[in-house]
Amino acid sequence: KKNIRKLNGVPLVCHVVREAFRSRLGDVYVSTEDRKVAEVVMSSSYLERYPHVIIRPKHLAEDPSTVADVALHALEKLEGYDTLIILLPTCPLMKAEDIKNSYYLFTYSNRSPVMSIAPIAQGNSPFRSVLVENSIVRPVMFQKMSHLRNRDFPQCYMSNGCIFIYDVVMFKQERSLYIDGTIGYRMPPERSVDIDTELDFKIARCLLNDN
Repeated sequence: KKNIRKLNGVPLVCHVVREAFRSRLGDVYVSTEDRKVAEVVMSSSYLERYPHVIIRPKHLAEDPSTVADVALHALEKLEGYDTLIILLPTCPLMKAEDIKNSYYLFTYSNRSPVMSIAPIAQGNSPFRSVLVENSIVRPVMFQKMSHLRNRDFPQCYMSNGCIFIYDVVMFKQERSLYIDGTIGYRMPPERSVDIDTELDFKIARCLLNDN
């Protein structure tokens, strides 16, 4: 149960729930198919307040279900909201200021969708990517780009998985996290760790200890 694995003594999901409350932007809901997760978020001494919990069908935890499917299920249970903010529990280093600043960007941009992004290190630029077929490598990008020095590559960004903000009506129509016209909210690498592997977990723990 990755989402309730303890990071510095605190379940992953509780790090994110605490920052959601600290942003003071509205009601906080946790969607889960696992009643153990629900019990943790409703009893953790780390939290000053407890979120509402939505128990979702187990099939939404399986492929090919997506985060968008989970959010749409939650919206079916809720009424009276015009804005949806999705925070992923695997991103415990985000701060309330990131959530608030993302929301301010959303409101100042005429409620265009907002997605948090992080810079990709030049040494890991997608312009250096290769495909391997029968042990033969070939550049994914244009051949001429593959010969550039790291510092000559254009700066690229990636979704860091932390924050997604939508107008509810638009989200219900598009039914996707990736909508044309989405605006990027830039976050630094040290707050952009999305825990998917044991190495990610160790990096997050080191960064928390440094802070």
